[in-house]
Amino acid sequence: MTQEQIEEVIKRDLSARYPYGVICEVKYWDSPSRTECTARLSLTDVGEVAATFECSFSQGGFLAVSYSKVKPYLRKMDSLSVEEQAEYMNYVVNEKDPMTRFCNELVFYGRHHIDYRNLIERELAILCDDENNPYPNTSPYFK
Repeated sequence: MTQEQIEEVIKRDLSARYPYGVICEVKYWDSPSRTECTARLSLTDVGEVAATFECSFSQGGFLAVSYSKVKPYLRKMDSLSVEEQAEYMNYVVNEKDPMTRFCNELVFYGRHHIDYRNLIERELAILCDDENNPYPNTSPYFK
């Protein structure tokens, strides 16, 4: 994939996940130390050319970063707990209307941070598992 294609895929994915509080690994340039740093930050906005993150170390409390420097923390579908599988069945599979089912599926994937675009396999996202869960106040029920 070209750099532009990667950025477009990440931008679209973050746009869909934005309402559900996605957390990302972000690479940014630290001017005082003149080094590239990495931080785990919460997404606050999805713009045309950059994603914005809330952070304590940046002037003004926000950091705008190119999409090529962002990797969301996502889960694989097979990491769903029994409770989440039941929720999926009730919320998605049992829905009769195809359009509502499709919309419910996207909402479910966003709320549960499921990688439905295979970003983890393409190394465009980070696997979120029971030892690497950046989502505080959530109980992901990892296997």
